[in-house]
Amino acid sequence: MAEIPWGHNVTLLEKLKDSAQRIWYARQATVNGWSRSMLDHWIESELYSRQGAAVTNFKQALPPPQSDLASEIVRDPYNFDFLMLRDQAAERELENGLLTHIRKFLEPISKSF
Repeated sequence: MAEIPWGHNVTLLEKLKDSAQRIWYARQATVNGWSRSMLDHWIESELYSRQGAAVTNFKQALPPPQSDLASEIVRDPYNFDFLMLRDQAAERELENGLLTHIRKFLEPISKSF
């Protein structure tokens, strides 16, 4: 909780009753570089229920080849390899990379007008 701005802490205290959820959102805000409005959005959309509750025991229950495969099967199907980001990229890095590629794509079109 000390790693996020005071406004983030206030949002967590006002919007969430469960301390486990507060800690989860605080960690996600730190790791992903969420602004307060982004944090608010993810709380409103109940990201914890969708992501936090989807924790698996694949690594503990299966040997490495099978646990890796099981993790890949339930993973989101998006492939952003063209952005050249590291595996644990912050959401802001992903957004900036996508915007850069969209601008490059639209630039020739805008010059023709």
